Amino acid sequence: MMKAAKRSSAESLSIKAAPQDTIWWLPRHEEKLAEKRAMERVDLVFLGDSITQAWETEGAAVWETFYQPRQALNLGFNGDKTENILWRLAHGEVDDIQPKVLVLLVGTNNTGHRMDKAEDTAL
Repeated sequence: MMKAAKRSSAESLSIKAAPQDTIWWLPRHEEKLAEKRAMERVDLVFLGDSITQAWETEGAAVWETFYQPRQALNLGFNGDKTENILWRLAHGEVDDIQPKVLVLLVGTNNTGHRMDKAEDTAL
């Protein structure tokens, strides 16, 4: 059995929280903050990249049938990498809510598109 290498406390993480540099990204973040505030409660959160965001388009019928009635909030953003999700978490997307479940999809764009090392993607 292989064991994962542990980082020494002196090692710095190579991924730092950062927003995406696209025209639509910060407005979507603000829209999601407003959507969260408008919800009476949030019991289920989906947090991730375009695969998660696709519940709003290709998966809309399934979302409306199975997830929306469960007080679900979709926090998927096309193209997000680990550092973008870290930024969104640090800037209020899950503040003041206590979901029963959070479904997290992160790292696909780091390892797939940018070819980051796994140890640099998983924090």
